[in-house]
Amino acid sequence: MDLRHFFENMVRREETASAFLATLLDFDPAFRAAFLAEATGDQSFDTGGPWRVSVEEARVDVTLDSDAVRVLIEDKIAAGAKQKNQLLRYYLRAVEEVPEKRLVALYLAPHDMGRAEVERVARDATFIKRGADIVSHISWSAVAQVIGDLPESPNGWFARTGMREIERAIQQAARAKYPAIGDRAVVRNLVGRAYDALVESHPTIRFGRWSGGDIEEVSYGYGGPVTYWLDTVFAFDPAPPHLPIGVVQADGVHVVIRSAFKLAAKSRSDPRLRSAWDSLRAEGHVDVPSVGVHALNPNGWFVYEAPVVGSADAVASEVARVGSAVVDFLASAFGPDVD
Repeated sequence: MDLRHFFENMVRREETASAFLATLLDFDPAFRAAFLAEATGDQSFDTGGPWRVSVEEARVDVTLDSDAVRVLIEDKIAAGAKQKNQLLRYYLRAVEEVPEKRLVALYLAPHDMGRAEVERVARDATFIKRGADIVSHISWSAVAQVIGDLPESPNGWFARTGMREIERAIQQAARAKYPAIGDRAVVRNLVGRAYDALVESHPTIRFGRWSGGDIEEVSYGYGGPVTYWLDTVFAFDPAPPHLPIGVVQADGVHVVIRSAFKLAAKSRSDPRLRSAWDSLRAEGHVDVPSVGVHALNPNGWFVYEAPVVGSADAVASEVARVGSAVVDFLASAFGPDVD
């Protein structure tokens, strides 16, 4: 049994995703604790319950209420559903309604979508003055990782199949906005081949795919101690259909390979993994064998970027080679659980 038809037959997939998330938060304490720890960076945050969970209350997608805390969650599947200042409006209204409570405003979306909305709350004078409130971005891939870490249970199928359908809906939405035509078809095809090569060479890892305005991405992190993004990056036209600019030229395909990794939130409480990560952070950079230096950025990611020019086959091979080398490095640095 799975939730495929439940998601396929819903007109508004954001609403379906909200109902799915609220159900897990309401009825699966292990998921709720792990989700809130991932979102807030506080491993003991869930101790603030018991919680009352609601969907679309005062237009907020999902709300968790306890005696001392209110958590506001705005979740998105497609970029077209994003509204400027939406999270800030909900936060300020909650300040008026329950000024005595600590507030947590979360933006849940694919990849980095909505980080600007989080920044607007963080810069707001009311948020700064209150001091103890939290605003944070959490990606659906991070939620998938939380679900992958859950212990086996009779209801585990609900979390796994629901998450799989959300991932499918995200990819469908991205591909509808960024259709595989022109140069994007070339890039998407070569990244698809790199993805297939990584799946074949690392069969125990669950890789994911994401299409954005300026990237085609391969990712992993589901259940592992490290989150990894392997991006093929290019310039693109901001006007629909958002075609890449300057990718296919006379001398070949021109893109940038970006490799980025960070410690997963769930791993911060593991002394061995935290020690390994702190050792890397102390250096400020990591020289990954056969790839190059990944430098620590202000957001806590180690990032490597390099321009690549060549045939589509050559670029696909290079994307796969970089990804494979970094995955192998992470396995050696953090243990077999990465792989």
